[in-house]
Amino acid sequence: MKRVLGTGMAVALFGSTALASGLNMRVVSNNSDSIQVGPGETVNYQVLGVLTDTNNQGLALIGFDLALPTVVLPQVAPGAQMASFVSPEGIGNPAGFGGTTDVPEHEGELIQCGGGQNTINNTAGNAPFPIGAVVLNLGHSEIVIAEGSLTAPNTKGFHTLAVSSIFANAIKQVQPPGIDYLVVEEVTPVSGLNLTIEVTDAAPCTLALTDPPNCAIDARQPSRPDGTVPRGWNTIEMTFGGTCALGGLSAGDVSVTVTNGVAPGVSDINCVGSVCNVGLDAFIPLRAWTCVEVLGLEACLGALPADVSNDRTSSAPDILWLIDCLNGVRTCEIFQCDVDASAVCGPPDILRTIDLLNGASTFDPWLNLNIPVCPSAGP
Repeated sequence: MKRVLGTGMAVALFGSTALASGLNMRVVSNNSDSIQVGPGETVNYQVLGVLTDTNNQGLALIGFDLALPTVVLPQVAPGAQMASFVSPEGIGNPAGFGGTTDVPEHEGELIQCGGGQNTINNTAGNAPFPIGAVVLNLGHSEIVIAEGSLTAPNTKGFHTLAVSSIFANAIKQVQPPGIDYLVVEEVTPVSGLNLTIEVTDAAPCTLALTDPPNCAIDARQPSRPDGTVPRGWNTIEMTFGGTCALGGLSAGDVSVTVTNGVAPGVSDINCVGSVCNVGLDAFIPLRAWTCVEVLGLEACLGALPADVSNDRTSSAPDILWLIDCLNGVRTCEIFQCDVDASAVCGPPDILRTIDLLNGASTFDPWLNLNIPVCPSAGP
């Protein structure tokens, strides 16, 4: 298979046969070369690469194999910086940048992932690909060459996602005059570090993060000053970790409680992968915590107009806190500093905070009002 890509890039490979720079590659998950998962869990991974020096003008071509015994690997996707290596901008083997999956005696493996740039300066009038512009200096710092996902083996123990058969070229730093293509030279694969996957007993289901964040307080106005266009939070995105039975969840599987007032109902829940979006049939109540529970895991959201600092009390110091946010002295989320709900944090939000504290227009006065400790804040 390697000869397919090599033959297709015969002209691009023309140049010095002397070895030049080296190439280090590694396979990681969450930027780690080892990961612990439960049987059958999805493992997302990246293939990273970096040249050992800058005595060149960056990668021209890269190819490699990936294998994990007992697992059938889906094709990988090119990293964000690798578009010029993908047909028609670039050129690769007939199966594409993502690798060939049906090679006899290599079933389940990905053979010859990768591609090459249009260093031959081909145009569409000559051949349909490669036709893209060459991007220089790729690989001078570590880049994501490819990214993929796999299903972890069901057998407990250590398993290795291995990168092998690495080959690459770099664009020569000094180009001969009078030619309309880029001369390249071979790069020496210095290392290919693998990803170790430890399969343990099924990892417990956890709530990894939410949007809005757990225990966040919406400090924005509950309506326009004239009382029209009521607003607030009525959705929460919940991202789960570990082994969670998310398939087939319905609105009836979601529990909503509040610390003060009437709890909104659940309009729907939609899960894709490890992420579930829960929709409520009303905005969460003011001056209260609204807690959403899925699979026994809970996240709570608060609503307290003018509580810019999210310290559970609306008070005069929130004005100073907002000014610090606008000046970059503090970092604020949009739900803290966009008090007038204009989608932009700016000076008008200072005036709206004062309005909310004093009860201007139709607003209730929120000065010195508070809410209790967040129920899901943890120990």
